[in-house]
Amino acid sequence: MHISVISSDGIPAFERCTTCCSQFHCPLCPKHLFKPNKPFRVRQQLAIHIKNAITFEDKKICRCNLTCRNGGHYHCPICDKTIIRRTDMETHVKSCAIQQESTSAAAQSNPSQESSFSLQVHLHPHLQIFSCNNQFKHLSSTPQQTHNSSSSPLIFLFWQ
Repeated sequence: MHISVISSDGIPAFERCTTCCSQFHCPLCPKHLFKPNKPFRVRQQLAIHIKNAITFEDKKICRCNLTCRNGGHYHCPICDKTIIRRTDMETHVKSCAIQQESTSAAAQSNPSQESSFSLQVHLHPHLQIFSCNNQFKHLSSTPQQTHNSSSSPLIFLFWQ
């Protein structure tokens, strides 16, 4: 997990610089935004990061100003995407958490399959092919017919 994502009662770790100076750097800011300083100044800077952080479950998502991306941004603790706007990140983590819950629930309900997929190919406006356990069902205005996957001549898979 990225350094900008911390436990709700934690603080990002910082250490004395051994490369350019003997001061301390903010672990979430580049040198040109926050000059190396004394430990109490770095703690003050981190307190500002934490005060402005997004609270999600048992974590705080602080704004990252490092060179992971141009400009300040947030790192999603679930999918590792970076989002620039705070409001977009708040919406993203909620939808990402819902998506993760539904994915884990689907995996628990069918543990024999390592990955689940759905197949939908539009061949004609009234005909669609869906895949479920290697059986294909042709849906149309006529009654359903079930065919084995080996009898289908050409199928394109679209993974979701």
